[in-house]
Amino acid sequence: MARTSWIIVVSCLLFSWDHPSRADILSFRANQLTVLQKGGKSYSGALSWAPGWDIDDTLGIRAMVGAALIKGVASNFLAIDGELLLTYSGFKPWGIEVGPGYQSWMGSGGGSGFSANLLGSYNLTDSFHLFAGYSPLFAPSNFTHELRVGAGIAF
Repeated sequence: MARTSWIIVVSCLLFSWDHPSRADILSFRANQLTVLQKGGKSYSGALSWAPGWDIDDTLGIRAMVGAALIKGVASNFLAIDGELLLTYSGFKPWGIEVGPGYQSWMGSGGGSGFSANLLGSYNLTDSFHLFAGYSPLFAPSNFTHELRVGAGIAF
């Protein structure tokens, strides 16, 4: 998994060596997070650092590192999330982001697992967008569905 991610990143770097690109290092997202499991559901908020790099006018790569405080059965716990997303914005102002991720639940939440991530976004300006997404989390202890709706800003 990690090797594949590095191959994608290095390939994109080599492809764009002679092509103009744009990096959004100061890009952040805030969203509502709905976590659905066989045993129940939880609603929370999440914050993410989401730097992105445009390869060309339509393709790009976005890394996301975020955290959410989730209400568990016994107590609240912290979920840490990391994602590597391929972005496509050929339907401007609409965009699509898809890619793998990894999530770890700290404390009483326990466990971790890989996720598949699909997000749709609508760019209101060059630096502000709205998004919605779905991520199945393949944790050994419990398969989880995650839904998110939020907003992002880039400086």
